[in-house]
This record gives sequence, C-alpha cells and structure tokens, in this order.
Amino acid sequence: MYSKKQRYILRTALQLFRVYGLRSVTMDEIAQAAGVSKKTIYQFFHDKNEMVDALYEKITNVLAHRLKKIQQSTGGDVIQRYIQINALAMGAANYVSNKVLSDLKKYYSDTYENFQIFSNKKFVPAITQCIEEGKSSGHFLPIFNSKLMTMVCLSELNFSNETHPTQMPQISEASINKQLIQHFLYGITTSTGKAQAEKYFSKTQF
Repeated sequence: MYSKKQRYILRTALQLFRVYGLRSVTMDEIAQAAGVSKKTIYQFFHDKNEMVDALYEKITNVLAHRLKKIQQSTGGDVIQRYIQINALAMGAANYVSNKVLSDLKKYYSDTYENFQIFSNKKFVPAITQCIEEGKSSGHFLPIFNSKLMTMVCLSELNFSNETHPTQMPQISEASINKQLIQHFLYGITTSTGKAQAEKYFSKTQF
C-alpha cells in the first residue's frame, strides 16, 4: 500500500516517462516536477529501477481490477464485454506507450517481462473467452480462430507514436477509440452481434 506522497511521485514520474521515455528521465527531473527533494524520493524508492517496478506493478493491479469489474458487470453480454475490455486495453496506452515499452524491454527486462505476462494472462484470455462465448451464442462468426483474432486486435491497437491516430487533432480520442473497436468488432460478428453492438454504441459515451 503506497502513501499519498508515494502515489503522487509515481504519477509525476509516469507523466514524464510517457513523454520522454524511461531511460532519459532522471531522478532529479522527477523530483523537480514533483516539487520534492531527491532525498525524499530516495526515502520511498531505493533507486530508479525500484520506482519503475513499483509504478508498473501498480498499473497492472489497476488494470486487473478494472478488467475484473468489466467481467463481473457485463455477465453474459459478450458484445458489451468485448467492447469494454478492448476499450480498457486501448486505455492502457495511457500508461505504456511504445516508447516506454521499448525502454522497458531494453533496460528493465524483468518489469517488461512481468507486464507481458500480465497481458498474456489477463487481456488475451478475457477477449478470447468472450469471442468463444459469442460464437456459441450466435454473436460472433464461427469461422475465425478466437485467439488469433484477439492477438491481431491487440497488436493493431498498439500504435507507434508517429502513426497513432490521436495525431489527428480534428478527431476526438473517444471517437477514435469507438471507431477502431467498431472496425474490429464488425469484422468478426454475425448480423445478430452487429445489431446488439449498434444498440450498445448508440447509448454509450466513450
């Protein structure tokens, strides 16, 4: 359990990491941005490695909690569950950009491996199971391999900073998220599934 000040320092570090990457941000810069001394930071975190570990452990815990809530709240509604889980996966980009992932892989391999394990053990099975249930209920087309479709979808949602559609300021991020999920969802659903998806999209704000 982190103290209020620890959480604030971690949030500040995350903001810097997202913009500049993990490698280039120094503890001095984190301290300055957080308005605390570097000595204060070292009271909570032995070094930058420990801070990065703590930050991404907290992020995976938050994502796991939100994923569980989605699974519990949507019940047997596979379309709503698929949409919400993919929206959560897209929202994870707020925590882990491609620049951050690259630095994790190069310089914080243990943390990177743990994050990949989290994705493979949480997001992939959750979406795959959703598609499988949707096949049985007649909402998803049975011709597709569920896990393959899950992997393709998650891979395509992982944009580089240069090509991410949020670089198009005339389109809101919410609209982008909605259209991308529609793009993948409509390709693998039956007419019944599409109709249910349209009903959900018409009454839900992203």
